Amino acid sequence: MAETGAIERICIVGCSGTGKSTLARQLGARLGLPVIHLDQLFWLPGWVGVDRATEIARQQAAAAQPRWIIDGNFGGTMAIRFPRAQAIVWLDLPTHAALWGVLRRVAHLRGRTRADLPEGCPERFDWPFTKWVLEFRDKHRQLVERMLEQHGRHARLIQIRRRKDIALVPELLAAAKGRADRL
Repeated sequence: MAETGAIERICIVGCSGTGKSTLARQLGARLGLPVIHLDQLFWLPGWVGVDRATEIARQQAAAAQPRWIIDGNFGGTMAIRFPRAQAIVWLDLPTHAALWGVLRRVAHLRGRTRADLPEGCPERFDWPFTKWVLEFRDKHRQLVERMLEQHGRHARLIQIRRRKDIALVPELLAAAKGRADRL
């Protein structure tokens, strides 16, 4: 942390539709930290992903910066980001809340590109993506827990389980009372 004790490197993880990118933008504006959206590092126009070596190199370069908020899951590369993070915010919302967030976003942006995605990746709603959201808690949540245990024990953890508690994140980061807040 900086000499002032301020947290300057924050990871935000969670299922799609939980509000990671929105929270990252809000925290970035409030804390004066640059925001890095992993979707922008990974996706090319037309929803084509970069190769694995490029993905790793881009995330290593991002995590090496002195100050940041990085939002996105990409479970296979959490081991790159978590060791450098001073705080990890886990938006661990129930499946129905994540799915509702996705549906709301799609209805609002369908066919247009979100600010946290590169141009040429318009918002869409398809079965593989929906299935990923529906299966996240059963198939992917355990990976987040394992990565936190292996690579994030040093960081302040804020685990949010209800959408209404996302609004508390800035105050919880500022308070830095203990290693973990689980709401």
